[in-house]
Amino acid sequence: MIRQLEENRLAQKDQTIWQLKARVTLLKSDKEWEKTEAESKISELEKRLSEQAANTRHRISLKDEEILALKARVLEFEKKGFDEIKTPVRSQTLQGKNVLIDPTSIMQDIQKIREENEKRTARQQEVIRKMRQQVRIRKLLDCISFCFIFLSHLTNCHTAWLP
Repeated sequence: MIRQLEENRLAQKDQTIWQLKARVTLLKSDKEWEKTEAESKISELEKRLSEQAANTRHRISLKDEEILALKARVLEFEKKGFDEIKTPVRSQTLQGKNVLIDPTSIMQDIQKIREENEKRTARQQEVIRKMRQQVRIRKLLDCISFCFIFLSHLTNCHTAWLP
C-alpha cells in the first residue's frame, strides 16, 4: 500500500516535471519570437535612419553645388568688371526653380536643415536605445518570473514529500 502511494507520488512528480519542461520550452520559444520581432523593428528603424541621412546628405550636396556655381558666377562677373549683376540669379534645383536666390538665405536654410537632421537623428537614436533597453528588461523579467515559477513548483514538490 505504501509502495503504491510512493509510486503514485513519483508518477505525479514525473508528470509535474514533464509539464514544467514543456512550459520552459514554450516560454523559450515565445521569448525567441519576441526577441526576433524586436530585432526586426530595430533593424527597420536603423535602415530608415540611414536612408533619411543619405537623402539629407544628397540634398545638402545639391545645395553646396548650387552655392559653388553661384560663387563662380559672382567671380566671373567681378572679373568682367560688373559691379552689379544685371540678370537675376535663379535656382537650378527642382524645388527652387525660377526662384530668385539670396545666398544668405540658402546658407541659413542649409544650416537649419543640418540642425533639424541632427535633432532628428538624436531622437531616432534615443528611440532605438529605449527599444533595446526594453528588450533587455523584458528578458530579465521573463527570467525572473520563470525562476519564481520554477521555485514555487519546487517548493510545492518539496512540501508534497513531507509527512
